Amino acid sequence: MAQITHVINYRVKQTSTNILLFIFKYFSALVFGLTFSLIGQEMIGYSTLLFVFVLMAFGMLFLRLNRHRGWVGVFVFDLICILLGMLIRMYILIAPGA
Repeated sequence: MAQITHVINYRVKQTSTNILLFIFKYFSALVFGLTFSLIGQEMIGYSTLLFVFVLMAFGMLFLRLNRHRGWVGVFVFDLICILLGMLIRMYILIAPGA
């Protein structure tokens, strides 16, 4: 009987961890997709339907790329994306001839 409760406790813990990891990945995918869809909308000026399509496409691409990564992998990927975004922003702000 103790073994059954131990197995149930382990599976509940594992399931809640997996759900929280998926929520973290989903939120990161939405931010990733929103970034690229806003960039595309500013560059090309497409409609709302295409904006939503690009948002979903890049979000699903992010989820697909991070399918087998854990907490640390997704967090490191997010940090790299943030640092690249800050680097691009810094270049735009101090770009020569702007």
